[in-house]
Amino acid sequence: MRDTMGIIINNPLHALGALVKNRNPITMPFFARYRLVDFALSNLVNSGIFKIAIVTSDKYRSLLDHVGIGQEWGLSRKSQSLVFMQGSSQFGHSDVQHINMVDFIKNDVVFERNKHKNIIISTSNIVSNISYEKYIDFHNESQADITFLTIPGSEHNTLEKEVMFITDSNNGIKEVKIGCKDVCDRVYSGIMIINHSLLDKFIEVSENTREYEMFRIISDSIDYLNLKYMDITEYYRKIDSIKNYFDANMELIDIEKSNEVFKENNVILTKVKDNHPTLYKEGCDISNACIASGGVIYGKISNSVVFRHAHISENASVSNSILMEDIKIGKNAVLDFVIADRNVTIGDHVILKGTKESPVILDKETVI
Repeated sequence: MRDTMGIIINNPLHALGALVKNRNPITMPFFARYRLVDFALSNLVNSGIFKIAIVTSDKYRSLLDHVGIGQEWGLSRKSQSLVFMQGSSQFGHSDVQHINMVDFIKNDVVFERNKHKNIIISTSNIVSNISYEKYIDFHNESQADITFLTIPGSEHNTLEKEVMFITDSNNGIKEVKIGCKDVCDRVYSGIMIINHSLLDKFIEVSENTREYEMFRIISDSIDYLNLKYMDITEYYRKIDSIKNYFDANMELIDIEKSNEVFKENNVILTKVKDNHPTLYKEGCDISNACIASGGVIYGKISNSVVFRHAHISENASVSNSILMEDIKIGKNAVLDFVIADRNVTIGDHVILKGTKESPVILDKETVI
């Protein structure tokens, strides 16, 4: 895979509401100890791709703090295996799937210095454990200009925000649609393989025409391109709404589902934090939960995901909830269907109850 480079792009996700008010979606905490960027990075590295660029945005501090020089992912500062690319704020108020050509135009020096044959472009809001070898092999063998990784259209229910494809029987793409109210066969997963030479041409076209949406450039050029697709066969969830974020966390509490993502041979890597184990005090009651290290648990936790350094006091009850780092829950408090951001403090006897469709969202550093 030495002829392949990876680029992790960074779309705004306003549908995540307060959860991305103070952070970049790329560093959204997930499943007790991970960030969303961990999955995209790990998939590339585990597939033998060690030249990776990450597109940043205005909220980049947490990204740099988490990823650093890429040490946890085996990326080397000496060889400059990891590059941060300056991102653009254009399209900043849209949740429609897109690829912003300004991100590539501003960083043309990265492509001039790295002449890999293929480039994998992946969005950062995907929870998956994907091995890219078979997709790269298909791309090369079919002599495709672009190979889109897809999911069947019937498996997605927010098609007005998606890039869709009408396909043929030979894994070919006949039509590209941004949003599709008609019958479309495939939904773009957020991952593509594109020939480096073609991306260079797209950059030139974008500069000359001021068309900055890659999918519109692709659609306008479809008669001249060999476009292919392959359905993703591995576990895959796209995090583009609070509901999807909540459901994906809850789903992975199931050990069978979790084993599809957190594999022994393709480990999802993340920033290492040395912590003492969570202390489970006498009288606590834990069932069907994922709980990270560094906490102290006196109360009851069920069907929940709890991040590092949680303190759950005596007789407190937490169910169907996601509690991020440094959470403090008072005595006799009750939380049901709650998503609490970092450093939230809940006082004694407080009762918060949401629903699966509409969980209670607590902003960072909220005190109740």
